[in-house]
Amino acid sequence: MKFKDYKLTQWVNKNVTKQLEISGISILLLEVDWTLIPPESGRRNLIAIDKNEDILWIADLPKAPFVSYHNVEIIDEKIQGTAGSFVCEIDKSTGKILKDIFIK
Repeated sequence: MKFKDYKLTQWVNKNVTKQLEISGISILLLEVDWTLIPPESGRRNLIAIDKNEDILWIADLPKAPFVSYHNVEIIDEKIQGTAGSFVCEIDKSTGKILKDIFIK
């Protein structure tokens, strides 16, 4: 699927809040409307795309209702996303959560 075709509930004007590069891919944090209550399943707003803007993966969310990613960093060649009260290490090849830590 192309990035331009991705549909996300409560995505604000298709804005990208943050873009990072790792291993030749772009990690995008998509801006969501924080004034609206997210769906219980959360908002999958962290994605990876290639240079052709094909979506490689859409990051999993931690096992908590109503969460969305609100920050992403690359630390020691690892993707670290913060969603709700969790910091998650995300597999750069698949978008799966390798481990999560509850921080509140």
